[in-house]
Amino acid sequence: VRTASEVIEEHKSLIWIIGTGSSALAGWAVYTMRRLHYARIEDAMSQITEKISGIEKVEREERVGVASSVQMVLVVAPAVTSAFLLGYMLGRTQGSYLRHKQQQIASGIGKNRVYVAVVPERLFEAKTVARELERAVV
Repeated sequence: VRTASEVIEEHKSLIWIIGTGSSALAGWAVYTMRRLHYARIEDAMSQITEKISGIEKVEREERVGVASSVQMVLVVAPAVTSAFLLGYMLGRTQGSYLRHKQQQIASGIGKNRVYVAVVPERLFEAKTVARELERAVV
């Protein structure tokens, strides 16, 4: 009659293989159960998400008709108004400046001054001469 420790000692490799195999099977079973559990949770969550998105879609469709027109007006009206006001202010400023320059030139010419400029033809540029004459008159 052999003792239990002798039997275990003789079959140590076999017991180790069986233990490792059962541990691996237990790990695989836990993994499979966890995967099934997560699949159920994912399915339930996707159903809830679909229901919520369906509710939001219905609410959006109700609001889109009225809200889009109002939102468009609320965005476009201030933008157009500010563009017109800015254009008006720039136009008035430029007009005032040009009128002021014309008055200065007219008052300088009104004093009956005579301006003579001798410029060689190769250096003559109408724009430059006009600018210098304007500067001399003012």
